[in-house]
Amino acid sequence: MSLPKLPPLKLCFPEGRTYVQTYKGVWEKELRDEQGNVVRKGRSRTIDRKTVGKMKPGTRTGYVQFYESFYQDYPELRDYAVYRNEDSSFTLKRISNLNVQNSEDAELIDGVIGTGDYELSDSGKVIKSASGIPMSRDPAELVHASSVYTNHAESFVANDHSARELISTKKGGCFLFVDDSFHKTGLSNALIRTFKEACRNMSARKAYIYARHIEAYLAQMNITGDNTYESFNRFCKEHETMIEMSPHKTTLKRIAALITPKFMDTFHKHFIAEYIKINHTNIIEDGIVLLVDGSPIAHKNKDRIFVTTGRAKNGEFQNQMNVQFMCDATNGCAPIGIDVFNGNTTDIAAFKNVLQKVANYNLTSTNYTVVADKGYTSLDNMVAIERNGGHFILNCRKGDNTDVCKAIKRAIKKGLHTNGTYFSGDNADECYEYIDDPYKYDSTPVQGKRARKDAIMRVRYHVFYNCRIYEDAARKLREELRAAIEAYSKASELTSEQQTILSEYTDFDAEKYKPGQEGKELFVFVNKVNDDLRYEGYQVLVTNNLKLSSLDVRKLYDSRVSIETKIQNMKQHLGGRTTKSKSDAGLMQKLFFQYLALIISSDIGNRVAQARKERSGKYSDVFRSKKEVFSVLSEMVVDKYKSGLVWKPISQKHKYVLDCLGINMPSSLLSCTKLGEKYEEAPAISDDLAGDEEQIAYL
Repeated sequence: MSLPKLPPLKLCFPEGRTYVQTYKGVWEKELRDEQGNVVRKGRSRTIDRKTVGKMKPGTRTGYVQFYESFYQDYPELRDYAVYRNEDSSFTLKRISNLNVQNSEDAELIDGVIGTGDYELSDSGKVIKSASGIPMSRDPAELVHASSVYTNHAESFVANDHSARELISTKKGGCFLFVDDSFHKTGLSNALIRTFKEACRNMSARKAYIYARHIEAYLAQMNITGDNTYESFNRFCKEHETMIEMSPHKTTLKRIAALITPKFMDTFHKHFIAEYIKINHTNIIEDGIVLLVDGSPIAHKNKDRIFVTTGRAKNGEFQNQMNVQFMCDATNGCAPIGIDVFNGNTTDIAAFKNVLQKVANYNLTSTNYTVVADKGYTSLDNMVAIERNGGHFILNCRKGDNTDVCKAIKRAIKKGLHTNGTYFSGDNADECYEYIDDPYKYDSTPVQGKRARKDAIMRVRYHVFYNCRIYEDAARKLREELRAAIEAYSKASELTSEQQTILSEYTDFDAEKYKPGQEGKELFVFVNKVNDDLRYEGYQVLVTNNLKLSSLDVRKLYDSRVSIETKIQNMKQHLGGRTTKSKSDAGLMQKLFFQYLALIISSDIGNRVAQARKERSGKYSDVFRSKKEVFSVLSEMVVDKYKSGLVWKPISQKHKYVLDCLGINMPSSLLSCTKLGEKYEEAPAISDDLAGDEEQIAYL
């Protein structure tokens, strides 16, 4: 295929710049006088000159950047790169054939990509641009292409040559994701409002700066999994955090020192207000299903505010705090609150304070349902939720002569095993029945006075029975008992577990038993075995929402798995397994940051999971995990100049990932002005922070 022909082109150099012009050539014949003498020889002359492009200032060779008006007149040249040679001739090369592996294409590639219409693919070939953002090594050249700058910003870059100095090149894509989550979850506005209210009416500007520093630290925790202050400087050297001030660990520590219990309580009020405002549509329709669960978090704290040790799951005693988490099951188990107690505080005791927090944070103004495990179930807690107008779904402990066991017996009598309803699919072995019970309670209790019990709370016990669970429990117990009896009959050394099970279900006497000497034959207490297996396979969930079916109750309760996953994520990936601190205040600050990082991590995880579920195609494997997404986004690089930030060319793969996650493409320059000038140009910032969303979005 033959190359298209260029029109006549020539250069002009006004004020040191280099422009390319088209023209028409005409021939003027020689001019003679009346005597026939030649007055002027024949000559060629150019007319209809029109500027159609430009080159680098002061150059005569190199890439020619044509204007759009030129391509409208010569559309056949749109897919070609044009190079002016030293002999004034022009070379044309198809843009799709340009490749970084060919050194001769380097200048053409640099020029083509600089227009913003093209970018480099993963293989190094030039392809159509995903972002349409002009790319250049000189940030001053980008000012005219961006719509976010004022005339002041343009003159700042154009007149200050030192502003074009390259400071550093950093990773930027990962922070884009964290920054988007930081704003969409409501953390940004909540932190700014909290700093202003809890820190002696701090200015909006300073509150904004402090919030952005915390954001950078949360990015470190989510991207690298490191929650130490000492790593903050290194992280900020590798990742661009878009903070006007240079972030430093000393600044971060100074900000952390402001975090007190009062600060945390104020933050929760503002954050939940932001959360309700952001999710108000879903909350109005479905309400909030509030998952509550506690977890011990070990700590090393010299002041030891949580001095009382607690028993860990492995049975050992250690310094630990009991952290109660509150998450919204209707929104991907988004964390919306925490409360902290001594390590030996029981869940049922902590729950009363958690319910008080729910009331203080205005969650009771919404349609809310508390879902919790058996450690929280008590009549007092159920009544407390009933008084506040909420609903509950609680798992019940089984024990002799309790209301729960009575409900099981009544359900069996009602026909649980004979005509009870069975689940379908994977739960086909489980049947269910429900029993209603009324409870009298005091609607307005007064301390020191006898309860009047003038109100009635109607609850429903949903009784579930799974024969497979019963069979597995019975088989396990009998196998363990059989193995212990066999070891005893052989006069073997018995483990502590074997001695325990023999003492419980046989007439075994541990004091008289001697390994190596045969003893009497053991008598098995069959009735004891049957009694202990009597309630195996049963689960009872109690609720005061009589509109819910057993299927709905089971589904909502099973969503508790999500909160357990979130807690494990905080411990395993956000430094929460053992929190180290030199003081009580430092311990609370570290825990607060871990909680904020969990909010970001939860939102990011939900968005990645949603993209994995909905997307398919060439790049869909990116959404296999958060780690994979961060790995891909880390390939997005940004150059930092004194005048601002310039993003390197963004590939189709990166654009696809950002689009799937709902993240806006970055601007070429994110900041053009100095710190003080930026706030002066944003008069919407005011002390009362009216309309925070638009103000912070501008910043």
